[in-house]
Amino acid sequence: MDDNMLEKLKAIKSEMKETQKKREVEEKKRRKTEEEAKSFERMMQAEGTRKMEK
Repeated sequence: MDDNMLEKLKAIKSEMKETQKKREVEEKKRRKTEEEAKSFERMMQAEGTRKMEK
């Protein structure tokens, strides 16, 4: 393999790592958003239950 091909492979590998990191960050954001939505939903249900009890 010549140096040019080696550089291209290194660049591709680097891009793949970056893409993987971005994917992981997006997944964490999605999970956090889902958890916040579930928490908010539970809070709203509890609030609705309290209002019905009055």
